[in-house]
Amino acid sequence: MRKKRGKKRVKEEKKEIKKGLSTVLVMLILILVSIASVSIVWVVVKNVLQSESEHISLGQYTLKAEIMNVKLNNLSNDVNLILKRGQGEGEFSDLSFVFYDGKDFESVMQVGSLTELEERQFNIHLNNLTVSHLVSISVTPILSLNGEEEVGNVMSEYTLREDTNVSFTTSWTDLKVWLKFEDDSSDNRTVDSSYYSRNVTCSGGYCPIYLPTGGPDGSGAYDFDGINNYSMTIINPLSGPPEWTYAVWFYPRSNGTSVSALIGQGNNPAIRWGGPYNRVSLFLYWSYSPGYKQIGSPDLTLNQWHHVVGIVNSSEPTNQTMYLYVDGVRVSSAFWINGTIGRPSATHYINIRDSARSFNGILDSIRVYNRSLSQTEILSLNNSKT
Repeated sequence: MRKKRGKKRVKEEKKEIKKGLSTVLVMLILILVSIASVSIVWVVVKNVLQSESEHISLGQYTLKAEIMNVKLNNLSNDVNLILKRGQGEGEFSDLSFVFYDGKDFESVMQVGSLTELEERQFNIHLNNLTVSHLVSISVTPILSLNGEEEVGNVMSEYTLREDTNVSFTTSWTDLKVWLKFEDDSSDNRTVDSSYYSRNVTCSGGYCPIYLPTGGPDGSGAYDFDGINNYSMTIINPLSGPPEWTYAVWFYPRSNGTSVSALIGQGNNPAIRWGGPYNRVSLFLYWSYSPGYKQIGSPDLTLNQWHHVVGIVNSSEPTNQTMYLYVDGVRVSSAFWINGTIGRPSATHYINIRDSARSFNGILDSIRVYNRSLSQTEILSLNNSKT
C-alpha cells in the first residue's frame, strides 16, 4: 500500500513540475513577445520622431520673398531685379534663379543669403535664353542640411507675360511689339518686351520723360509734354497682315493743338487723339471716296487713364470690319463689303502725325498684334492695367 501511495505521489509531483515549467515557458514567451512588440513600436516611434524632427528642421526654412521691379535689357541680355525677403527664421547659403521662356529653362546660381526684410538687387546675365522671350522668373533657396545642400521650396515667382498658359508658338509670337515703358529712355532707346525685341528709338528731339511709378498699375510710364519735340520709331512691326490690333494705355492732359497718332504708321493706319475734341479714333486709308475710314469715341475725361484698343479685320473681302474699344467697352465699329484699305507694312511711330508731335499726356504699355483680339482678351488687358 505504501509503495502504491509513493508512486502516486511521485506522479503528482512530476505533474506539478511539468505544469510549473509550462507556466514558466508561457511567461517567457509572453515576455519575449512583449519585448519584440516594444521593439517594433519603438522602431515605428523612432521613425516618426525622426521624420518629425526632419520636418521641423525643414520647417524653419519655409522662407518667403518677393521678386520686385524686374527690368529686361535686350541689348546686354541681362535681367535686373530686386528680391525682398519677408519675415521668418531660417538661413540659406545661396539662391537659384530659374528663368522660363515658355519652352526652355535656364538656372542661374547667386551666392549669398538675405536677412529678414532685406532687399537686394541682382543683375543676371542669361547665356541660353533671350530675355525678351521670358515668361516667368522663380527663385528658390539653397539650404545646408546635415552637411549637404538641398534645394528648398520656391520662395517667389514673377510672371512677365499674361499668356503663360497658352501655346507659345501660336499666341506669344502674335504679339509683335510690347512697350512696357519700364526702362529709362534717356539713351534714346526703349525696350521692346515682345518676342521680337524690335529696335525702338526716340527721334525729333529729346525722349519722353521716364516716370518710374507713373503707369495705371503703378509701374513705369513715359510722359510726353506736347511741345512738338518727342516721337518714337518702331522698325517694321507688321508686314501687311489682313488683321491687326493696336492697344494703348493713355492719360491725356489736353486735346492738343492738332491730331496726334498715339501709335501707327504716321498718318495711316493709326490710333489718333486730340484736335478740336477730346476723342480717340481709329483711322484707315481706303480706296473709295473720301479716301479714308474712321471711327471714333465719345468725348473722354482728361487727366484720367483710358485703355484704347483698335482692331481691323480685312481677311474676308465681303466682311471687312473695324472696332474701337475704350476702357474695355466697344464704342464704335464699321463694316464694309467692298473697297480696300491700306494695311500697315512699314515703320510705326508713337506721338506723330505728319510733322505734329502734339500729344500732351502719359503713355504706357503699347501693344501691336498681327491678329484680332477677342472681347475676353481686351477685358483682361483693361482689368489688369498692364
